[in-house]
Amino acid sequence: MMNNQMKPADFTFQYKTAQYDNISAFFGRHGFNAVDIQFLTALFGSNAGNKVPLSEKDDSDQRSFSVRTVFSKNVPDMERDFGLITILNNQDLPYNELLNKKAFLKNGNGEKFFDLDNVSEFYQSLLGGIEPLDDLISEYGHDEQNVFDGLYDYLTDEDNVAIMEKVAGQVKID
Repeated sequence: MMNNQMKPADFTFQYKTAQYDNISAFFGRHGFNAVDIQFLTALFGSNAGNKVPLSEKDDSDQRSFSVRTVFSKNVPDMERDFGLITILNNQDLPYNELLNKKAFLKNGNGEKFFDLDNVSEFYQSLLGGIEPLDDLISEYGHDEQNVFDGLYDYLTDEDNVAIMEKVAGQVKID
């Protein structure tokens, strides 16, 4: 049924691409796939409150994500990630509005993929997360043990855990 499907397009950006390549290479060497890397980067952006417009450009080279390919192979994970980042970014919205009208949108009515609120929120947060995640990797000199210890400390920080518990309670995640 077409109205229940996403119709993804590829994402091309020209913003902090060398830093993103650094993130991708580091985590790729440690078994993270494209979905994991993109989610982690978007989570850092969301947590930092950094959303960068999708059209933002700097002196970086152009970079593309094959969203069509990655999405088609990972539909449930990508839809979950789009929704979760949208929920984290919009905790001030009423529960029903957030879940039913924003977090889990589909583009079955002809909307462009990146015009959907949940997709746009995710990729704006991803762009906003590039610098803080790259800073974490650079802070520890790309040392695997220290980076993952720093990542663990970041993700288990009291404030971050409180946010995740609040969201889990709202969406009734066990």
